[in-house]
Amino acid sequence: SSDRPWYSLVQTGKTESLDLISSGPTPPNPVALLNSQKMKQLFDEWRQTYDYVLIDTPAVVGVADTQSVGSYVDGIIFVAGMECSTHDDITRSLEILRSNQCTLAGVVANFVNNKHGNSYSYRQSAGNPPQSEHEKSNLGLVRQSW
Repeated sequence: SSDRPWYSLVQTGKTESLDLISSGPTPPNPVALLNSQKMKQLFDEWRQTYDYVLIDTPAVVGVADTQSVGSYVDGIIFVAGMECSTHDDITRSLEILRSNQCTLAGVVANFVNNKHGNSYSYRQSAGNPPQSEHEKSNLGLVRQSW
């Protein structure tokens, strides 16, 4: 929530065509900041300045940041860590995005364990094995080969 103009915060990437503004310290109330008129004005200015504006947000479940940003963007690229997200986590996240009328532009599956050929399953992280039968049942979602 700096009073400096946004363009003074821009860092040029290694490629001339990539600019970056880091988030800086977390404000006391990030959702209020994201829902503010000032943020709406920033998004309008960025749309006029850049071909594409990408915003990296925290996970959908548990925080409202993504839902707030969702009202400003043309689409969301949903990134899921396959070895640390359960089927229920992913399903709930997509339901939240859908209920907030967010446009899903694509899905990126990170941490895909492809040891078994053309399929994968959702896994808990190695340090947190599934405890309940419910958690164990969520490990079985399998994508068949293309």
